[in-house]
Amino acid sequence: ASADRQFLVSTNALENSVSLLRGSDLSRLDRLQIGATPERVAPLGNEFVVSLRGERALTKLAIVNNKLTVIDRIDTGAEPIGLVASEDASKVYVAVSQSGLVEERRGDTLELLRSFKIDHEPRWLALHPTGQTLYVATAMGGHLIIVDLVSGTTEAQDLPNISVPVETEDFRPVDRSRRITGD
Repeated sequence: ASADRQFLVSTNALENSVSLLRGSDLSRLDRLQIGATPERVAPLGNEFVVSLRGERALTKLAIVNNKLTVIDRIDTGAEPIGLVASEDASKVYVAVSQSGLVEERRGDTLELLRSFKIDHEPRWLALHPTGQTLYVATAMGGHLIIVDLVSGTTEAQDLPNISVPVETEDFRPVDRSRRITGD
């Protein structure tokens, strides 16, 4: 949603497009062909940044006369997927999954400020409201990594084992693999 809640932007990954919706009734105002596999969208005030998984790129959009307009495009590493922006729109964090990186970029220019090496295909991101801690979940092995954005350090967070009864005569518990999904 835009900062003023007037608009929503939605990715249409299978159609390689994004849609602009009116915030009040969700009617579609515009649809823009944007590039291969748009995955996530993050608001930057009244602008938006979109990860283009299939093109190793980010695209920045503005709304002009109820239409989406591309105002910037930058290349990233392989498979940019997860996105989250700071509430003040000063920074954008990008999970570049196949490159094993999380990038910190300027919100206004998308300039790379720093990156964090995160193994196991980082995909999902959440930013603490203070803007000082970033949570990164991985696609492979269910890892949760905490990034201290003040010091620049990363730390793995242990997740609990999950045991469930299996339908056998003795209903013995069996450990399930850890799996994290969703932003």
